[in-house]
Amino acid sequence: MNPSSSILLSRYSAAVVALVSLAAVAAAVRLPAQEEPSSAGQPAVLIRNGDMTLATAAGTPSGWALGSHRTGNVTLARDTGDFVSAPASLLLSLEAVAPAAEAEGFAQQPLLALPATGALHVRGMIHAEGNFSFGQIVLQAFDADWKQLDWKIIDFVKPADDWQGFGGVAKIPAGAVHVVFGVVAKGTGKIRLDDIRIVETAAP
Repeated sequence: MNPSSSILLSRYSAAVVALVSLAAVAAAVRLPAQEEPSSAGQPAVLIRNGDMTLATAAGTPSGWALGSHRTGNVTLARDTGDFVSAPASLLLSLEAVAPAAEAEGFAQQPLLALPATGALHVRGMIHAEGNFSFGQIVLQAFDADWKQLDWKIIDFVKPADDWQGFGGVAKIPAGAVHVVFGVVAKGTGKIRLDDIRIVETAAP
């Protein structure tokens, strides 16, 4: 992907996500009020159910939800047949409903807390299959009114035969009150995430 394509994808995605009611998503997920405690001197993990062990009654990964802005047949589930660590991975499926059309969807989770250091270290695993005109793994920062302040691209969705690692450090802008992690894509296919870990780190 060339730099100009990356810029266009970032601008397009930022416009799309402005339509997503993330406040409603955060309420629906009912996240715990505090982050998972650290252990043995390790930083607290700021994302819930990153290994997709926990499931809702509907069979989706606990703590995760679809963005309200989506087109085509978009579903969120746990995949118990393709994962990095047992028992499951997150599965975002996109299926077009008309010939030559593309589906569009966003699987996401609001973080449990803001980093005291002002920066986050993100890492995880992804397995994408299909054809996507764009796909990004991102962190979004919002103010108290859910106005988007920043859109950080951690990596791009790249179809592959097997699982691929991703990671990066993102600085959170001043004024941020909410931070959301997620994967957004447009096209047809399946995207799996597993072993997502987000912790605070020193600012870059």
